[in-house]
Amino acid sequence: MIHEIKQDGLGICGFTSIIQLLIDNKVMTQSEFEKNYGNTTAYAEERLDIQIAHDSAISSSSKVATALNQSLKFTGEFGPKFDISIEKLLQTKEWDWMKSPGFALTAESIADYLTRKYGLKVSFKLQDFDSDISLLKDKPHDPGIYGIKRLEAKHIQHWVYVDNAGNLMTWGLQNQSAYVKMISSGFDCVSTRILVNQ
Repeated sequence: MIHEIKQDGLGICGFTSIIQLLIDNKVMTQSEFEKNYGNTTAYAEERLDIQIAHDSAISSSSKVATALNQSLKFTGEFGPKFDISIEKLLQTKEWDWMKSPGFALTAESIADYLTRKYGLKVSFKLQDFDSDISLLKDKPHDPGIYGIKRLEAKHIQHWVYVDNAGNLMTWGLQNQSAYVKMISSGFDCVSTRILVNQ
């Protein structure tokens, strides 16, 4: 089982899950992650820099459905302080973690990044009719990045990771403790699973 990567107190669960998947699938080691980035926020900043440079090069606008733009729209659902247009982000060239302490990733943007940056073959498994959260209750779980939400929500609200040994991880907790925290936080549906095709 890999050591769980921290979210640094920010809403960056998607980035955390990406890092855990990369370590678990031996794309990078934990020591390499710690040496090259130090923390998840630094990793998230580098990823955003790459996306910002990409969208700047293609003169992106709010009408262009790039992975970055889709994630920006997704992030905007957190509330007014997270509602930033693609035009404004491309002008400032950086995300202000103090003003907007989180950045949400769509399933498409996670898959796009894992494929383009690391050459991993990934696929989505959309759960039929929003599967009950009890899918993640008992070990062993099928590995991957899982999108969870509350039943009334339109979109995924949080990403959790299940490693190749079947251990559930989120918020610094694992397995039953992680599951109890998910339930107490009001999550009751699993919507998506992103997995690496072996």
